[in-house]
Amino acid sequence: MSKATDEQNATADEIWQQVRDSPLASIYLLEVETLASNVVTEIDAALSLIGEDPPRGHIIVNHDVHRHLTQAVGAAGRLRGMVAKRSKGSKQSAHEYKLHTRRAGWLANDILAGVDLSALDDAQVRHTLEHHDEYLDRISLQLIDGTLSRPALVPIDMVISHRHLLQQFDIGGERSNDVFVRIYITTERRFVNCGHEVDVAQLRATADEVTQRLGEILGKDRDTSGSSMIVLTHTSFDPPSPS
Repeated sequence: MSKATDEQNATADEIWQQVRDSPLASIYLLEVETLASNVVTEIDAALSLIGEDPPRGHIIVNHDVHRHLTQAVGAAGRLRGMVAKRSKGSKQSAHEYKLHTRRAGWLANDILAGVDLSALDDAQVRHTLEHHDEYLDRISLQLIDGTLSRPALVPIDMVISHRHLLQQFDIGGERSNDVFVRIYITTERRFVNCGHEVDVAQLRATADEVTQRLGEILGKDRDTSGSSMIVLTHTSFDPPSPS
């Protein structure tokens, strides 16, 4: 490691220490708590629409269920962006990227130490939501060129009890291929978007644990202590006075 790199890292460490010791740190904590809480709220809203005990072998079409699930996955993706280190973005300066790595490490390894964040690792479903049009184009081409076999059933915004439930239907006497565009499988608690899946139960459990951890750190009185307005003065980033 070169001397210049050592100096850059030392500067980045000093800058992050200033941020972490300042009132700005609470903004990061509040953002993580808000995103995790949104994941829990949206998943619970989706599940409440399905009901605790849907009839066996059910096939339900409900656009609101999937609206809540897509919002939950979106919030989970933003939560992952707060706590996971990623490669340097094209628009990030070197200082910004070094701050990012230190902030993500602080949140994941210090603030959320002991919390299993692996449910946030798979970003593929979120990617299918952000680039849904591209995935739909790909599915269309695959159905036309035969990469995805026909006849096919292509469910959208559907809730089914079991993954292979639709195979009871045939098309013109032939067994159909199921191409899941957007579907929720209740027995597995899995949300599928354009063929990619996420474990909703695991995602909710992780988000709930994150919410509880941040709630303990921030305290019950955070909404009345001025947390929505961070006040910075000329001395906000000064090191603490020696005791």
